[in-house]
Amino acid sequence: MFDLDATVLSKVQKLCDKFTEFTGRTKYFLEKWVVISATAIIDFPLLHEPAIVGAVLLTANSIALVFFIEGRERAFLQDPGAIPLTTLRDPQFRCVLAASYIFVGVDALFLVPKETGHYFFVGTLFMALAVYIGGCLPKPPTKSKFRQWYEQGLTWLNEKLKPAPELIPIPSR
Repeated sequence: MFDLDATVLSKVQKLCDKFTEFTGRTKYFLEKWVVISATAIIDFPLLHEPAIVGAVLLTANSIALVFFIEGRERAFLQDPGAIPLTTLRDPQFRCVLAASYIFVGVDALFLVPKETGHYFFVGTLFMALAVYIGGCLPKPPTKSKFRQWYEQGLTWLNEKLKPAPELIPIPSR
């Protein structure tokens, strides 16, 4: 089980590093949007059923989780050299939490009506992904590849569109 956990964590770590390199944002940004996406996926079918209270509670829980992630991000940005202390770095806790999300999703596939069960399953997979993103070590934010390409393109375009120098005739004597 821990070999599988280490493999998944290394793949997600590479994903987070590529995300930071490509966008210039930290893994905390990715983690927040995965949590928000999971909440939206799970809440969507609940809004059409009598379980609206569950949707409201899940949304409130996710909002609190996003604020917690933002607090961790602020602490990291103040001291980027410090390794973040989080329970998600513990492989046993991470395995249990991710497995519980996946088991809830698999149960939802069989116990909940078909369309709703699929939403629950995908949403719980997103939450399991958020658990692994939370266990990754963050890289400090950098200038993104998009920004570098944009600036290089502007420099190239300015060079190409620069007006030709005017020739000023020299008066003869």
